[in-house]
Amino acid sequence: MRRFLLTAASVVVLAVFVGSASVTFFMPRQRPPTDITVDITPDLIERGTYLVEQVLLCNDCHSERDWSIYGGPPMPPFGAGWRQWLRIR
Repeated sequence: MRRFLLTAASVVVLAVFVGSASVTFFMPRQRPPTDITVDITPDLIERGTYLVEQVLLCNDCHSERDWSIYGGPPMPPFGAGWRQWLRIR
């Protein structure tokens, strides 16, 4: 039994060592963030609205739902689904 526990502990230590070494040496390094500024224009706001509502469909998951109606359509304010994830009711 003692030999089994020693072997299991050795395997765990080795797995942790190999995992940390692979993350340290083989994962790509992150560069520091660049200082960029984006002008907020009506065209960019319109494009963001288009991406969120038509292409990526972010509001489908990030909005509260009205389950009293068939299909559970999103309720306004759209994109404010944090209460669902935190289960605050």
